Amino acid sequence: PDAHTYIHETGHLLGLTDYYPTIVPSNKDVEVIEPTSRIDMMDCSVGDETSFSKMFLNWTRPMFVTDSCELTIKSFTDTGDVILVANTWNRTVFDEYYLIEFYTPTGLNTYDVSVGNNDAKLPRVPGVKIYHVDARLAYYLGQNTILGYCENGGYSPEAYSFGFAHNNSTYDDPDEYQKNYLYQLILNNSKDTQNFCAGDRNLFRSGDEIPTLKLNRGGEINYKISISVLEFTKATIKFEKA
Repeated sequence: PDAHTYIHETGHLLGLTDYYPTIVPSNKDVEVIEPTSRIDMMDCSVGDETSFSKMFLNWTRPMFVTDSCELTIKSFTDTGDVILVANTWNRTVFDEYYLIEFYTPTGLNTYDVSVGNNDAKLPRVPGVKIYHVDARLAYYLGQNTILGYCENGGYSPEAYSFGFAHNNSTYDDPDEYQKNYLYQLILNNSKDTQNFCAGDRNLFRSGDEIPTLKLNRGGEINYKISISVLEFTKATIKFEKA
């Protein structure tokens, strides 16, 4: 049998959320945005789980950049290598940061390079993927009313429920918190996607300009980032602190 849906739903059993927009706009003229561009097991049920999912499940732990340096990472699906970039980080998955992983069409990704699922296929060539994560927790009154971020304090966890402040559905007049995504793939050549699905040209390679990485909490990442080396088996990323 086709295992795509079983694997996706097992992700939910383990605690992962959907990365595709589960709430679609009632206005049919509004463009539906695909934050992870469909190439994720928790999006269109293709390939391996990506870096935020594996961090959440404690299946991988990141290298945290604290100063100017060069870091070499190998295939994420084969090794779990991932780099975390942030100006400050609370050392948990529940914060705002950027993740950098090296995608290869190998291992658990191989099948969906050619077969795919839900009209989505994975890129055919290796490249660097950059994700913006905003997994800050918020206090909730009921199921939908957010009172504030947990990091700001002011509320008793005994009196309120808590969960992610953000998700990947930002339609139908979103409130202040739902204007931001939980998990978003930063696209190279962002206008060159096919049916909202990221492809070969949307990955970053040596010589490509890395865009300014902005933070929802305000400001930008204090590093200039470039790809020094990109081969089929590894990528070297250079970080220059501003």
